[in-house]
Amino acid sequence: PKPQNPVMSPLIEPDRIIKSRTGRAHSRFAQVAATKMLLSLDDVTSMVAKQEDPSIGYVFDAPIHYICLNRPDNLITKDFISKFMKILDKVEDTEGPGVLICYGTGSKRFSTGYDGEAIAEDQRIMVETDRMFRKLMERIMTFCLPTACIFNGDAYATGFYLGMCFDFRAMPRNDQFRICLAEANMGMHLPYVYAKILDRKLGPRIAQRLMMGIKVKHREALQDRIVDYTYADAEDLAVQIKIFRKRCAHIGLNRSATKQNKAMVNDDILRAARILRIEFADHIIFTGHNSFSSLRELGHLFE
Repeated sequence: PKPQNPVMSPLIEPDRIIKSRTGRAHSRFAQVAATKMLLSLDDVTSMVAKQEDPSIGYVFDAPIHYICLNRPDNLITKDFISKFMKILDKVEDTEGPGVLICYGTGSKRFSTGYDGEAIAEDQRIMVETDRMFRKLMERIMTFCLPTACIFNGDAYATGFYLGMCFDFRAMPRNDQFRICLAEANMGMHLPYVYAKILDRKLGPRIAQRLMMGIKVKHREALQDRIVDYTYADAEDLAVQIKIFRKRCAHIGLNRSATKQNKAMVNDDILRAARILRIEFADHIIFTGHNSFSSLRELGHLFE
């Protein structure tokens, strides 16, 4: 088949930046990066398995920072978010060229979103987790390095939104795996910030279709730019990771500017994430599936 021209590696070609001293440094780095051997994702996963907490692991294979989600469903819980934040802290403490890649290891799913069983027992968990998740979203959308998320399998609900916060996304060229906003099929409405992400990044037409709760396969996801690249196998994905590294890692030399530029591009989403959205609390209270007695009781959780 004719090879794709992925959007996953669209940024400035560093080999062409030769006018300034900084540009010459970028060019030299790109040449080194092109010849350096990479760890495979299997290698990274094996290293994570040996770590003290293998559920969410971090491996640095210069200049690539890997975040490995190593659970079958990768449920987004308060513990998950806290661990993810700590890894981002580690990455930000590094210097020099770099990119950030997040991927899952499960055979079927990337992430299925919030922990439905825990939420069914106590709706307060959903409010608290959502508050933390908004902060994680803001952190990723303004991260100081180029970022990419690899959907290794199904990405549902907030698991999909997690991926949408990254600069680039990829998914397998396999009809078995799908993207879906499961909230629509559960009778829930989307908090404002989540709807804003869809509208801002994908446009109103695609956002409207996703809000119908349809299950999107790889061909449609690529056509609608929900993902930037689809891959056939591990070898195909490895090629794209190398391209991403070569063309984007030099941006890590300008981290402050990168962070500021992302903040400007995503300004409307970030403002939406900080807004107190009482309608989300309204939904929890008046569906009758919770123990809250008043808005006043939970309002501080959104602050």
